[in-house]
Amino acid sequence: MLIGYLDKTSFNGRTYGDVAQYAVILKRERDICLNRIDRIREWQVQHAQH
Repeated sequence: MLIGYLDKTSFNGRTYGDVAQYAVILKRERDICLNRIDRIREWQVQHAQH
């Protein structure tokens, strides 16, 4: 199983709107990571049964 690297988006904003937009970006990055963890767990379960 190959896990690709996920870059962390840096924060370069100055306003509350920038913070809100950055929060959305971080949530998306978190969701990608959680999805990868779920796939790893599924892979482990499948391969533990063999």
